[in-house]
Amino acid sequence: MKNKVLLLVIFYFLLFSISWLISWNRTKPYVRPEIYFIILSIMGIITLIQVLMSPKSMPKFCKLVLFSEIFLLSVSFNITQQLLYQTVTGRDPWGHWILTETIIRTGHIPSFNEIPSPYVKIPNFHILIATYMLISGMTYKWASYLVAGTGTLLLEFFIIYLLTRSLFKENIAFLAMLFVAVSDVVLCMTGKNIVPNTVGIGLTLLLLYLFIQQEKLIAHLKGKFLVVILILGLVFTHTISYAFALTQLILLIILDFVINKDKESVRENLCWTLVFFVIAIFVWAFVSGFYFEGAIMRIRWFFVAGDEGVQQYVQNLTVPFVYVILARLGMLLLFGTGSIGILAILTGRNRHNFKVIKLAIVSAFFIVTGIVAPFIPTFLGINERLWYYGEVLGSVYTGYLISRVWQSKRFRLIKRSLVMFSAFVIMWLMFTASISNDDNPIVKEYTIRTGWYDSEILTAKFAITRSSLPIATDIDFQHFSSIKVGMLNESFRKDPICNLKTFDDIIRNGDCLVLMRMNLIQERYFVLGKGYSQRAYLPFGAETKRVLARIIAFKNTIYTTGNTIAVV
Repeated sequence: MKNKVLLLVIFYFLLFSISWLISWNRTKPYVRPEIYFIILSIMGIITLIQVLMSPKSMPKFCKLVLFSEIFLLSVSFNITQQLLYQTVTGRDPWGHWILTETIIRTGHIPSFNEIPSPYVKIPNFHILIATYMLISGMTYKWASYLVAGTGTLLLEFFIIYLLTRSLFKENIAFLAMLFVAVSDVVLCMTGKNIVPNTVGIGLTLLLLYLFIQQEKLIAHLKGKFLVVILILGLVFTHTISYAFALTQLILLIILDFVINKDKESVRENLCWTLVFFVIAIFVWAFVSGFYFEGAIMRIRWFFVAGDEGVQQYVQNLTVPFVYVILARLGMLLLFGTGSIGILAILTGRNRHNFKVIKLAIVSAFFIVTGIVAPFIPTFLGINERLWYYGEVLGSVYTGYLISRVWQSKRFRLIKRSLVMFSAFVIMWLMFTASISNDDNPIVKEYTIRTGWYDSEILTAKFAITRSSLPIATDIDFQHFSSIKVGMLNESFRKDPICNLKTFDDIIRNGDCLVLMRMNLIQERYFVLGKGYSQRAYLPFGAETKRVLARIIAFKNTIYTTGNTIAVV
């Protein structure tokens, strides 16, 4: 057994080295080859087999090796992606970049008039990164990844491990960590799209652990003080994460009241709920002034759902619905296996363990809510946040299900082969999902590209420094203020953007500087104009040259890099 495990470890790190060589020697400068993601998936299967072959009582060195392998899967995927671009990736990080740089340069948190962002009132995320940037001298891109991205990932690993080990077996805890590491939305939120919600979900998970282990961890004064600190930290970090923390506490109260009939626990948690509400109302209504009305609005939207929500979602798609399913299939498979794992627990011998029931019901709530979120107006714009937490919690039950199937004695060879094949497919789909993969996703027609090529950065700098005209371009090429603040060391100033929604609008308009990214419109899903809700274009493919030639025939080209063109 030891020799087999040793061979698996050697094979893992051999593949790890090969994967980096492949990424480093890629033929396309901004695209990691398909084989890279296949190798990562094989590495994940090697780790999975090691966990399932490990003895019940693992030596410390064995635990350290397994943890390192799980951690390196996520880190390798994210670092190789970040190394493709000089800029940040994702959409929201561009705005957080501006606020963090401004805090560093001015030495204070700017007002809303200086930077029109609601996060000027809840700036914990930005203060955390700014502090690390000042200490380390790192750029925002890498400081945010190391502190918020990697730091939160480690926190989630730690909590998931402790929580799962306390309720199940240690090998299930490692399997849960493995699926957290490879989950597409987790990869996105801890690597590609690092935002306050990244940290917020980590804190929400920590609060869940504390309340499930309430009699051990919150019964004394130190535990209560820690909860208060976490609540205050969370409310000044991210509102949606705070709402998740409050929701899970209400679910725990309902379970205590209905199933456990523990009046003392119900009373104590009702007091904590009151603390949550008082702090939320104070901060959202009086300190920030932004979020209280938004919360009321989303509650009203909750009652606007049903068939109209589903029909409207499908009608707004610019790609066949099967593309959407394929782009999110890894997540759906994780939610499916996690749901089967939850059902197995609720109908098995573990159903008598009330803590197990608590975690299962809370997990089921966020998984189910995440699945139906796209069809309910209340969750408009926050789907990814639900998927993120749903994947973290669902990973526990995917691990539980895999462990049970692996240990089953009937048709053992068939079942174990099925486990390895299914896990490989899930991991590969996660690594190539639209939400996690910026450079080489499986469905390019339904994937935006958020990182900028060097030629695009040069074009943006040209437009900022050499032109006074309003700029028209695709939505994900409009972060000129971020380039100005983050790369040109200038103060924040909002640049005027022309809302040209079609290529015909571009031809007819004579008052704007139009920037076009050839590679993007040829290969990717994109949106012209200013609003994210506008109908998107599918990639033009072979038609790209004809579309651009038509525009150039009516316009004057004043700048080109080969990939980007500026016309007036």
